Amino acid sequence: MQELLQNIIDSIDDLVFVKDRKFKYIACNQAFCDFVGKQPNQVIGFFDEDLFVDKKIIDWFREWDSKLFYQDTAQRMEEWCTLADGTKVLFDTVKYPFKNEHGETVALVGISRDITEKKRCLEKIELLNQKLLYTSNHDVVTKIHNRRYFNETFEVSFMNAVISQNQVAVLLIDIDYFKQYNDRYGHLAGDDCLLRVAQTLDEVFAEYDSIVARFGGDEFIIALNKATELDVQQLANHCHETLKRLELTNSASLIDDLITLTIGAYVAIPDACDTVFSFIESADKALYQAKKQGRNQSVIYSAIRDNNQEQQVSRLLSNKA
Repeated sequence: MQELLQNIIDSIDDLVFVKDRKFKYIACNQAFCDFVGKQPNQVIGFFDEDLFVDKKIIDWFREWDSKLFYQDTAQRMEEWCTLADGTKVLFDTVKYPFKNEHGETVALVGISRDITEKKRCLEKIELLNQKLLYTSNHDVVTKIHNRRYFNETFEVSFMNAVISQNQVAVLLIDIDYFKQYNDRYGHLAGDDCLLRVAQTLDEVFAEYDSIVARFGGDEFIIALNKATELDVQQLANHCHETLKRLELTNSASLIDDLITLTIGAYVAIPDACDTVFSFIESADKALYQAKKQGRNQSVIYSAIRDNNQEQQVSRLLSNKA
């Protein structure tokens, strides 16, 4: 019978082992012997320190085993082991106390499965998932968030603003004469220009509760929470000034020798009748007005409600860069 049981556990690919109360190995299968590089007679009657080289692992085994002798349930743990050749292997190990007819724990039974490759595969999958998530939320050229991310994220923050009655701003930003820039310098230079502008906007709004995204083509969109008109004016000016310092040449421009921006913004406290689309539409109207006035400037529309919140007045703030 004992030989039959040994043959059965030897047929198992997982490592199977049994220790007595002194933590001495009293049984194991062939897979365990192969793992430690020993013959059965070099395992049975020996201890962890005779089989393993990693002292931290040996101490951990002893601590874990000591606790198990006073518990009634199995314990599961992932553990790294270092082999004699320095190879690190990750095991998923289950140990449970084996009790006699008097309910006394007389041995520990353990089963370990090598999950090193599985762990590596899971890590690769996780890394790929992170890359996919990044790709789905970011624009390939500019490395900032894309329109999809903006729409999903701004929808949530907009609803929060409706509930909390915080002021919200939406800015639409165009690169002036970008099509002509592309025609003059080529699409690779155009991509680099988009990247530099995106980095500038990301830098300007980095310290604010904002969402910066590429809206499409040469247009960028920014949502700014808890923003005042003054905040928007100052940030728009900062965008113009920071980009100007980069001195990105655009000889195809009809208004300047450098790359310039036209900005349209809308600032208001949203109510239940407002929508994300209505805010973007108002910012787009401001952008159109800024272009109509000659580009390279900022136009801000602001909706102001009186104390009784009975009427709404739109007013125009224009700032030439």
